[in-house]
Amino acid sequence: MVGVFVGLQAQDWSTARAERSAEHAAIERLIIEYKLNLELLNEEKEKSRPPVSTKRLSMTRNGRVRYELKTPWRNGTTHVIFEPLDFISRLVALVPRPRVNLTRFHGVFAPNSKYRARVTPARRGKHKKCHPADKADQTPAEKRASMTWAKRLKRVFNIPQGTLS
Repeated sequence: MVGVFVGLQAQDWSTARAERSAEHAAIERLIIEYKLNLELLNEEKEKSRPPVSTKRLSMTRNGRVRYELKTPWRNGTTHVIFEPLDFISRLVALVPRPRVNLTRFHGVFAPNSKYRARVTPARRGKHKKCHPADKADQTPAEKRASMTWAKRLKRVFNIPQGTLS
């Protein structure tokens, strides 16, 4: 009974060790791929700089990611060590979500500010005042409808509304 138990423990240990080595190899491949991609970007001479310096990025013997800080912290820390998945999750957090503005406005320039219409050139804001004469001329359906393509073309390119079919 004891031999079967020891055999199961050894098998579990070897399985866990194989999983760790596979994870370590995958992280090393990701770091190599990251460095190659950065080299390609540098060859194209793009002006953007990477979120992490590859010169200060390395792997430890036990499979952790080691990052050397540019300047030591107040407490004297010069390196930060992460678990591989933790490092990847922190690196992914630096990538902006698609279709999201990178500039966020706060205060009177925030989209929901009641003072935005007073300070922006387009006079857009939460409480935009419409002329009562314009509202009286429109039907309720016209008030709700967005601008038609014909109106957009006339506004942008000064094309009369009846010329396009």
